[in-house]
Amino acid sequence: IENLLPYTHTLFRSSGLACFLSSLHELKIVINDASEEVGAYQAVNIPPFIDHSLFPLLRASRELRSLTLKPRAVPLDRDFHRVTFPHLEELCLSRTHFDSPSPAFGALPFIVRHASSLRSLELVYCSIEVLEGDQEPSAYWADIWNLLANELKLLRKLRVEWEGSEGMEQHKLGYCELESGVGYGVGVSGDLEGALG
Repeated sequence: IENLLPYTHTLFRSSGLACFLSSLHELKIVINDASEEVGAYQAVNIPPFIDHSLFPLLRASRELRSLTLKPRAVPLDRDFHRVTFPHLEELCLSRTHFDSPSPAFGALPFIVRHASSLRSLELVYCSIEVLEGDQEPSAYWADIWNLLANELKLLRKLRVEWEGSEGMEQHKLGYCELESGVGYGVGVSGDLEGALG
């Protein structure tokens, strides 16, 4: 589903759509939330859309083997505790906040919950949020990498990437850096040729 508008509608909870989605093995959703673009919806629509439309859509897709979630501008930082896919082998999350490894509601517990089947994980422009006034982030990438290494024993592919702006060269992630006012995210300074990411 390319350029899905973040619009809350009862259609997302309809039995017909749920029936259709129930047999899907692959689902890619690109949410058109770039509010500066012509025809895009405002970012304020994202939280109600995720709660009342996106998660019902995902809950209906229990047979998924591959899931890609890509909001285009606004980070996907809502909780993931409401969905589990027993057969999920490939996961790609874009613009997702990774906070402390301990909460049960974030992206990290969602990933770990799929350890028994997950073989491929892609993280595109994901970050650790540092709120204004905080001296330290709520988590460090090193802790997240260690947790994933310990939990995801079946993982065969890990891809971590910086999603460059339009007109900019795509940069591969070497590790991460602290960007003032934004938080820890991907590190794009310097030439990273040969870096595995």
